[in-house]
Amino acid sequence: MKTFRVQLDCGCCYANVQFKSRKSADKVIVKAGLGNGRTLVDDAGQVVEGVDTFYGIIEEDESTENPLGRLFNQTFGGENE
Repeated sequence: MKTFRVQLDCGCCYANVQFKSRKSADKVIVKAGLGNGRTLVDDAGQVVEGVDTFYGIIEEDESTENPLGRLFNQTFGGENE
């Protein structure tokens, strides 16, 4: 299992979640839908409420600075500047 983080809808906190792969994590985000206050269930069965899925899912070693730039790059490719 890999550890990922999701931003909570308060905007300042993150929750750790566990997934088998990035693909598995992305599927859960898509299933939850775009918005805040969403509920996710990770591959370990942990339920996380109040997730802001607009920011996507963050790998444990990724920076949390510039989350919109990261989301743009995950969606359209490219590098943060």
